Amino acid sequence: MSGPKSAQSPYGRRYLLGLGLGLIPVPMWWLTGAVTRSIGTYGAATLCPDSTSSSLQPLILNGRLLLYFINIIVMISCHLTTSLHSNAYGLATMVGIAPVVAVVGSSWISGAVQSG
Repeated sequence: MSGPKSAQSPYGRRYLLGLGLGLIPVPMWWLTGAVTRSIGTYGAATLCPDSTSSSLQPLILNGRLLLYFINIIVMISCHLTTSLHSNAYGLATMVGIAPVVAVVGSSWISGAVQSG
């Protein structure tokens, strides 16, 4: 008798790998919520002039956008490579979902930092 086969295909694992790689910029967005404060609607982040970590704010704000654009470039290059289509689908999913998760998490963290 042979052992049970894996429930996931290699394509499913590649898709999950794409999801994981696409999730990389999200902690940078969350970190932005800890060192900036949200003003207005939709969690618009602005710099805190009285923050002790004001020198890190431009690095974090620019770093999160750079990582997001790198994800888009990697997604396009994976889609052009025949063997990496599943990775590209995972990255494409996270390109759409990551900003939503990031803004919600950043707003929540910003509110917790300001109230505490």
